Amino acid sequence: MTSKANLHQQLKQALIKQKTSHLEPPDEQSQLYLLYKLLYQYDEHISKLVFQALQGKGEFIPFPATDALQEEFKSSASDPNSEIQRLLQQYHLHKARLDEIYQLVKAILTTNKNGEYSNGG
Repeated sequence: MTSKANLHQQLKQALIKQKTSHLEPPDEQSQLYLLYKLLYQYDEHISKLVFQALQGKGEFIPFPATDALQEEFKSSASDPNSEIQRLLQQYHLHKARLDEIYQLVKAILTTNKNGEYSNGG
């Protein structure tokens, strides 16, 4: 089992990697605009969880729009527009980094003092 200290170290490294990336916004009329907004909300949600995890207190709360976020990725995948595909690839990479942080935060917040998982972990 991974120790909590190790999870915290992994979280800090993932945060550094994530904060060096920039999510390029699409035009407001773009079909990717909703996806961009959902990714921004996902990032904000994870930031709140990170703060709790680093403080060593709080409760893991799943991102409420996970299904909508996945649906937006699926609906944009078949668009032949090269600019949309370029942004979509960037968004996929951004989400993958957020997912890594999300999983680390989930592990930290759902592990009790005895190293056992609680709260749906």
